[in-house]
Amino acid sequence: MLSQRTEHYSSILALLAALLLALQPLKSQHLQLGSPVIANYTKSDYRGGTQNWDGFAASNGLLYFANNEGMLEFDGANWRTFTLPRSTVLRSLYYLDSVTICAGGQGEVGYFSPDPSGNWAFNSLAERLPAGVDFDDIWELQVLGDQLIFRASAKLFGIPMNNSGKGWVWAPDDPVKHFGVVEDRVYVHQSTQGLRAFDPQTKTAKALGEEAIIPDYDVTGILPHPDGILLTTIRDGIYLYADGEAEVFAPDLKEFLSENRIYSAILRRNGGYALASSTSGLVLLNSRGELMEVYDRRSGLQFNNTLCIVEDMTGNLWVGLDNGIDMIAEGSSYRRFYPDGELQGTAYAMTEFEGRLYCGTNNGLYVMDTTVAQTDRQFELVEGSRGQVWSLQVIRGELLMGHHEGVFRINGKRATQLTKRDGAWLFQEIPSQDGKFRMLCGHYDGLDLYEWKNGWTMVSDIAEFKESSRFMALDHYGFLWIAHPYKGLWRLHFENGELDEVEMFNEQQGLPTTFGLKVFPLGDDLIVTTDKFGAWQLDASGNRFTKHGQIDELLSKEQILAVIEGEHGDIWCISNPEVYRLRVVDQGLTKQILVEQLHELQGSFVGGFESLFELDKNNAFIATDRGFLHLVNRDQKERPVQAVNIRRVHCADAEDSLIYGGAGLTANSTSMPARFRTWRFDFAAPSYEAPDRLEYAWKLDGYDDAGWSDWSSTSTKEYTNLDAGSYRFQVKARDLAGMEFSPASFDFVIRRFWYTTPAAYIIYMLIISAFLSTLIVAPRRKFARESARLVVEQERSLAEQEARHQETVETSNREINALRAQKLQTEVDSQNKELAMTTMHLVQKNALITKVKDELSRLESSKDIADSKKMARQLINMFESDNRLDEEWEQFELHFDKVHADFLARLRTNYPQLTPKDRKLCAFLRLNLSTKEIAPMLNISV
Repeated sequence: MLSQRTEHYSSILALLAALLLALQPLKSQHLQLGSPVIANYTKSDYRGGTQNWDGFAASNGLLYFANNEGMLEFDGANWRTFTLPRSTVLRSLYYLDSVTICAGGQGEVGYFSPDPSGNWAFNSLAERLPAGVDFDDIWELQVLGDQLIFRASAKLFGIPMNNSGKGWVWAPDDPVKHFGVVEDRVYVHQSTQGLRAFDPQTKTAKALGEEAIIPDYDVTGILPHPDGILLTTIRDGIYLYADGEAEVFAPDLKEFLSENRIYSAILRRNGGYALASSTSGLVLLNSRGELMEVYDRRSGLQFNNTLCIVEDMTGNLWVGLDNGIDMIAEGSSYRRFYPDGELQGTAYAMTEFEGRLYCGTNNGLYVMDTTVAQTDRQFELVEGSRGQVWSLQVIRGELLMGHHEGVFRINGKRATQLTKRDGAWLFQEIPSQDGKFRMLCGHYDGLDLYEWKNGWTMVSDIAEFKESSRFMALDHYGFLWIAHPYKGLWRLHFENGELDEVEMFNEQQGLPTTFGLKVFPLGDDLIVTTDKFGAWQLDASGNRFTKHGQIDELLSKEQILAVIEGEHGDIWCISNPEVYRLRVVDQGLTKQILVEQLHELQGSFVGGFESLFELDKNNAFIATDRGFLHLVNRDQKERPVQAVNIRRVHCADAEDSLIYGGAGLTANSTSMPARFRTWRFDFAAPSYEAPDRLEYAWKLDGYDDAGWSDWSSTSTKEYTNLDAGSYRFQVKARDLAGMEFSPASFDFVIRRFWYTTPAAYIIYMLIISAFLSTLIVAPRRKFARESARLVVEQERSLAEQEARHQETVETSNREINALRAQKLQTEVDSQNKELAMTTMHLVQKNALITKVKDELSRLESSKDIADSKKMARQLINMFESDNRLDEEWEQFELHFDKVHADFLARLRTNYPQLTPKDRKLCAFLRLNLSTKEIAPMLNISV
């Protein structure tokens, strides 16, 4: 029987965990569909042991867990482990303040505090207990006033935290099974006497009523409640104690909680409770004891055996498991749900109609009835809708579904096919002049016309238009616009359902391109997007497109994929890759458009089929490639302002030196020697939903005046070759939602080298003064001695220079004379050469004369007149040659005078009576020619 009940309630839990939806009314800011993101951390991630017994979130946002191998610390980027002295198991932690973390382990108790390097160091308090007292595992540990109180070995212990006095032990005969503190009052639970109030001053406990409060129940949590004290047990559910009595809390869940065992519990910031169960994961209740949510392995937990729960500053829940740690992003604005369950198909459309929520996927249409009891809400497949759903629209009170197999009317949980054709994209009601209601359906191959006849009925197809009509919009002139991403943009006009005009628009009408065209309705306007940046709208004429002023101003550098106008005034612009929500906010007499960048939605939309549904101002649903995302608008005031944490500070010269290790408060100021000129800062922001999407900016005051750096995902900054001086490093961060964290700072000073300090400069001045004074004591004697020495050296130097100069002059003269003689000799040789040539010519002339004489003798004896004429002609030619020889004699005289100092000129001047032949004879004699050589040249005999 017990096993049957266990199986029965386990099946109930499975149903709740997989399909339980939000328990608030549908149109409520607190509506929550599906599950938030769950992040899993394994032993290899946090580099620790298995079981995680306890934990807390510090005031700086960091998380700490009591692990089998020590205290785990997580800053969003890195895990660190700090062990107990003997590396014993750590069971419990208590956060006292930013520099004190109390810890209890196996046979060890004390606290962690920062050491000089800023690392957590354990300080044992066990030696301050009475002599001979020992204990085993410490399961609960708290600080009340100046007392550190803990439970171990079924006893209660206390140690003063102010380093004065010895500790104490309370060891009643009735074992202490649990203790807790509510409103500064200590409560203990004992095996037979139940819940009692304990006074640490008198070391006594008293009953809370005439009868024992829940004796024999193993209490695992003592928590505050608006009406009293909440007691969680392992096998008996939850009790609420008030006014001396305890009654069952959440009676509907008693058997379920009894079967699944509550191991620990916490009070959440929203007033609800989180329960860690041994077999069913994490259970969430509100303050009235109503089941809110169950998270187990099917929801994304690593294991169902949960040991402890920690709520961080943003409302996320951290679950310490028997093997691992999980984070449930309860504080996130986003939750994912799958209407088709484990199929987890692609989502395409969503709407609300007659108290039901409809979700269209590639697996069919699913509906959830919101009018039934909250625990009975679940999605069901609409009968007849299986397959690809393209759109859901309510037109004239009918819910229509565009489906791959045609057009369907939806009635409750049943789909009725209106038209059987291949693929219906969407629907558009069009104006008519005859009072009839007409609608167009855009499908794969064109348009179908519907009329209202107590319901929508297809009357014809539009034969004149056969293009796929997936993007349609109606402008305020009554024209229907149809865009095809690869073919173009058309404007159609209908007259009482008859198509009477089709016009195609392209670049000539102002469009930047006809590729990637889409058209969307936006108020009284329509928006056209392309594969270019920006968006376009019709101008006042209605015949030309121009850039959309506001969208272009806000998103001029974005390729806009879709523009969707929400039902409650917001405008959603999906670009590549960002998603923006434009909200119109009243500013007194004016309106302002606020642009909200939704980084979390990057890449979430289905490409080419971007779709969302606004349930109200606070709830929006986004169709994604894996189910739907539920976006809940959260007031930023709900989120606490957190600060960036500086986690490490290193400075280095030859060796690395840790200045601050991240424990406790950041050091206010640090002074280091001048050789430490390289500094590295590691930092992290306590944002755990998407830590890899955080961005940081930093600056170093005293180093540059450029202000904050650009945003970067880097969580480390290093500076090198810093000069001596005072500096302040500052860093800030922002998360995906654009919320900035308060900046953190670290002040440090690099001291000067000893030889550049003011004291060193004073010593330098004293040395210089002493040196100058010694120069003034005997300057004259030294000056005279040096002057005399310089005079002697100068005279010797001048004499040596004069001798060297005289020698140089003589050498130069000899060289000049030699050069002159060489030049004269060269000229004489040249003239002699020319005289020799002239003389040769004279010799030739004499030979000519002799030849003429011989020829004349022949002529004289010749009898032949013709031969005589020929010989006469030859003689004439010889005399012409002789004339040339006379000209050469003139050249001979010129060169002869140059060589022999105007010898012939002086003969003519001094002896004018000499004839030319006399002068030639003198010249030949001057040349020392023989008589035999001279005779032919003068044409005389020897």
